[in-house]
Amino acid sequence: MFSIFRALDVIQHYFWDDKHLILEFYAIFDRFLREILDSMVGDDYLFVVSDHGFSRVERYFCVNNWLERIGMLKWKMKRKKSLITAEKIKYLLLKLGMRSFVWKMKRSDSLERFLKIFPSEEFNHVSIDWSRTKAYFLEGSDGIICINLTGREPQGIVSEDEHQKIVRYITSELEKLRDEKTGERIVEKIILKEEICEANCRDFPDIFILLNRKYRAVGFNKIDKSIFMQPIHGKTFRPADHDINGIFVAFTKKDPKRRMLEKCIRPWDIAPTILYVLNLPILDYLDGRVIREALPEKGDSN
Repeated sequence: MFSIFRALDVIQHYFWDDKHLILEFYAIFDRFLREILDSMVGDDYLFVVSDHGFSRVERYFCVNNWLERIGMLKWKMKRKKSLITAEKIKYLLLKLGMRSFVWKMKRSDSLERFLKIFPSEEFNHVSIDWSRTKAYFLEGSDGIICINLTGREPQGIVSEDEHQKIVRYITSELEKLRDEKTGERIVEKIILKEEICEANCRDFPDIFILLNRKYRAVGFNKIDKSIFMQPIHGKTFRPADHDINGIFVAFTKKDPKRRMLEKCIRPWDIAPTILYVLNLPILDYLDGRVIREALPEKGDSN
């Protein structure tokens, strides 16, 4: 059985400073885990796995605003403010109990057409002038920059010949980037797609950036044109966000000894470990390793 619980994620995003509330939610899930542990028998295993951790955000890096500053992105002329916005319509639909319709709409091909009629602060990608934009931030990612490549992007303008030149220019500018307020270097590591995939890389995003833990990447600044902004409670972004370090817990009554794991565990280690526990073949093309140090030896009856 596999199940996912999002409540802790949402609570920590928006109520990071309310430790009492967060601990209340952890206590709820602890009681739930106790019920599962009490029901386990024989060869049952319980894995608790997070896809990320959490930490406070001190500053947001507004990537599209930065790309505009270095000449890689252009905006269309801003629309006049409207009394009817996409957010107000979304709120009304939710009040009317149409949550599933809103969910489908946000993921449909008609979203851009809708946003051309009703302006939005949440989804601003229709304001980008694609005919003059060479690179953009991938919304919803923690730090991915895509080149607006001809033949790959719907309105691509960058030729194959120019592609690597643009990538080199952006990475060079990222390496020089400092926080205007603190003078601190914010980019810890830059990874190019060629370092991740070995073949058929054309459709991969081009640049992955890992930021200093105090910072998070977002698309654009909702308040002004600066490339850095602080979280503002109730107005912009979230006081806490995803951290690269998550948690992993494995339990079986066959081996109830407590131990801390020494080696680094990566998300892609989980699948081969589950296959191993289920006595299923571990396919050759799978990345990752079996987390053997978290498991009893086969046949161990401790």
